[in-house]
Amino acid sequence: MTQRRAIKKVLLILFVSLLSVTLFAGGQKGTVASEEAKTLLTWNMDWPTNLDPAVVFTMSGFQTKVNLYSTLVYPRNQSEGGGIQPHVAESWTPSDDGKSFTFKLKQDIRFSDGSELEAEDVKFSMDRFLAIGAGVSYLFTDWVESTEVLDKYTVRFNLYKPCGVFVSALITLAILNKDEVMQHIEPGNYGDFGDYGENWLVSNSAGSGAYMVKEAEVDFILMEQNPYHSFYRSPNAPDSIKIINTMETATLQTMLRGREIEITDFFASWDNKQQYLKVSGTKLASLPMARLWFGQFNCARPPCDDVHIRKAISWAFDYEQLLTLFPGNQQASGPSNSNVPGWNPDNFQYQKNRTKAKEEIKQSKYYGKLDQYPVIFSPWIPNPVQERIALLFKQEMEAVGIPVKIEPVTLPQLFDAVKNPKVQPHLYIVMEAHLYPEAASFLYAHLSSVSQGSILNANWYTDPQLDNLLTEMLATVDDEERYELCYEIQKKAIDQCRDLYLMDETQTQVYQDAYIEWPQSKDSPLITGWEMDFRLFNFDAQKKSELQ
Repeated sequence: MTQRRAIKKVLLILFVSLLSVTLFAGGQKGTVASEEAKTLLTWNMDWPTNLDPAVVFTMSGFQTKVNLYSTLVYPRNQSEGGGIQPHVAESWTPSDDGKSFTFKLKQDIRFSDGSELEAEDVKFSMDRFLAIGAGVSYLFTDWVESTEVLDKYTVRFNLYKPCGVFVSALITLAILNKDEVMQHIEPGNYGDFGDYGENWLVSNSAGSGAYMVKEAEVDFILMEQNPYHSFYRSPNAPDSIKIINTMETATLQTMLRGREIEITDFFASWDNKQQYLKVSGTKLASLPMARLWFGQFNCARPPCDDVHIRKAISWAFDYEQLLTLFPGNQQASGPSNSNVPGWNPDNFQYQKNRTKAKEEIKQSKYYGKLDQYPVIFSPWIPNPVQERIALLFKQEMEAVGIPVKIEPVTLPQLFDAVKNPKVQPHLYIVMEAHLYPEAASFLYAHLSSVSQGSILNANWYTDPQLDNLLTEMLATVDDEERYELCYEIQKKAIDQCRDLYLMDETQTQVYQDAYIEWPQSKDSPLITGWEMDFRLFNFDAQKKSELQ
């Protein structure tokens, strides 16, 4: 494999800037003339972000990963029926026993240093993912035994056992430039691979995505176009992307008026979004996404270790009021978003019923003693959306005699707290994004005891029978048979009342429609991160200049 030059080290910043200079569409070079650089700025409160694709686990992380790295497969849009399609992979073939998958790669795909992406890079990326064991690597931990390079453009994944969702899950495997990463390794815990480039990749990139890191800091990320990008890129795609973190509402509205920011954060409250829309030339994008909002119970901490208290909370909550706070969404029904195959349309759905809530409390071992066990609800901050949910929760619980303490936490504090059930709050809100387009994605990630102690899986509820069903679900190659297992798993999880199921999300964000064309806002790819594949955007710099 040819030697690859290192990318310039940068600062990690939260703005998304778009600069269009030299474009490569389908591997063909093209030039876009522009009087001024096109810079797209967006705001994301889901922070902090680690740029290393092996460890990302936040919305901002998934969005940067999609733009910095390429994957073997790519999600289809909603109008195409969902599912996946080839990307870096030209084709793939499963073995007769379902225990291996052989992928042929497209040729002449280039990393940001100009070197060619080869099968050795794919093997390196999977080996590194499994060795580090962070982020969403658990999707492959129990399945991938080894990865073999058969020739320059052919790679084979050997599995311990058949896996029906393996190809779909590969949308999470970012392909890194092996040579470039190895040039930046430091002493570490991975033998000849040192630290596997972990320290360097916190603020640098080594991919073949449409963009590459230019600067990275604690509170923003700046990416610029990869001049060697080999896939389609819109004629007027942004030259650079800048993602920023914290911002006051008044400041944001002023920036919108001045055309200093292109896309607002979807976590903003509905009231704030209505204020943003008062700026001429803006529009509200509504993207159906495979995402689920739920409150995760700590089933190991009194009083939520009692299923009757968890059911009482589920009966007491006001779901209709929640949806008035967040228009455009719908009430969730079980541990899967309803937009994906495998969701059970017969899932039981709680409705507000204070009488039933009080009946459940009477059956609890904490009946008459709840004043000694206030339920700690921890919205993460800064996040006005979660704060409003917390206030609604407190109001409805105290109406049936369940005392509540609201104890806000930052996201890093929550990441630490979920490692220990003794300090983890009784309930916190999770916005779950399906990692690949079917129910099995979330069911295994959230319910399997394998990944307990993560922000997505901290119920501290172990059920060996359910674990077996989850393993069988992933191993089942036939789609319909796998969906039937998904139905059964959802029913069991609802019966155990592991979570407070809140809403299936429609992602709404205000953006500068007057000069930004956002195609995914009209045809959603459903999977988080891919709605922000900025190479598909069109940015009219002249129109922006006229509006300023």
